[in-house]
Amino acid sequence: MRQNTRSIFSLFFLFLAVSSFAQVADKAENISPLLVGEKIPADSIIDDSGSMQSLAKIWVEKPTLLVIFRGSWCPYCNLHLAKLAKAEKEILELGYQIVAISPDDYHKIADIKTKNNVKYQVYADKDARLITKMGLAFNTGGKRGILPVPALMVLDQSGEIRFEHINPNYKIRMETKYLIAVLKALQNKS
Repeated sequence: MRQNTRSIFSLFFLFLAVSSFAQVADKAENISPLLVGEKIPADSIIDDSGSMQSLAKIWVEKPTLLVIFRGSWCPYCNLHLAKLAKAEKEILELGYQIVAISPDDYHKIADIKTKNNVKYQVYADKDARLITKMGLAFNTGGKRGILPVPALMVLDQSGEIRFEHINPNYKIRMETKYLIAVLKALQNKS
């Protein structure tokens, strides 16, 4: 009986330790994101048809510019997505693919793509599981619930973060010209 009790307590503490890595911050400034050199979780995301897709199968295709955005309702996100759409040709020529993910419902993906003239891949993160595991999630305390702090990450083909730009102020996004410079610099390092 005593050994069973120890086993149960051991499992309980292991659960607490593992679950502490996937915390939802109380506000955007308190997030604890994955860092350069760490790997993105190989979770499933949802495409515009409602089908589950493996993020790992996507990033293994080629280096990835991963864009985490708040949602289709966010004007700053839409502006950022549209700017990336204008720079897509140059980003593709540098050997990268663009993958955008938000906690929006997958039914909104087609509208996001149409509204912002987006040709690159856009996915939904059901229940914000991925953004929580990435340490980008915070609780708004309002009707929107859990949101991500907008993030821009460059991943290699193993899912390792090579560069990131994360700012708790959702109004501030990395300018495209600086992003292109970063992508070129990373390309020269390879």
